[in-house]
Amino acid sequence: MQKTVSLRTLACGAALFVVATLSQAQTFNAGAPNCRFAVPVALGKGAAFWIGGCFSGHAEGPGVIRLQPKSGGAPHLFYGSLEEGIPQTGILQLAEDQWQPIWHFDANMNALENTGGNMQVTIDAFRAASKGAYEASIRYSAAGNKTSAAFYARMASRFDKQMNE
Repeated sequence: MQKTVSLRTLACGAALFVVATLSQAQTFNAGAPNCRFAVPVALGKGAAFWIGGCFSGHAEGPGVIRLQPKSGGAPHLFYGSLEEGIPQTGILQLAEDQWQPIWHFDANMNALENTGGNMQVTIDAFRAASKGAYEASIRYSAAGNKTSAAFYARMASRFDKQMNE
């Protein structure tokens, strides 16, 4: 049996693809023009920087989003991985020693926590955070910033230890 697809069906599918692409593109609200990324809502408003790699105009791979809040105070951080500029799994840090394992983010960049109690999901978040912190440490070390390199190396170690507890 041969299936046929009408032009109307193809047009509707193409329109949905364009809408989905446009709505995703609107989430890229930070970064240099050649390395755009979306900032998780929980980090708040402020100047955001990506400490990690870039590919095809987007932040990509393990790293850290560092946001300096407009209200001042300590930076808010997301340690983890990004795919095509979209944060995936990792750890949000909104205050010192206050870590929130994140399984994923919804389309509006709201954090989705591990509500099912699956320990592997939490381990994966800490593993992604450790890789992100380690990547930031390597980049700061290469740039000669020993203080920041040491800070992110310590964070990677702390995330590793958390996975083993």
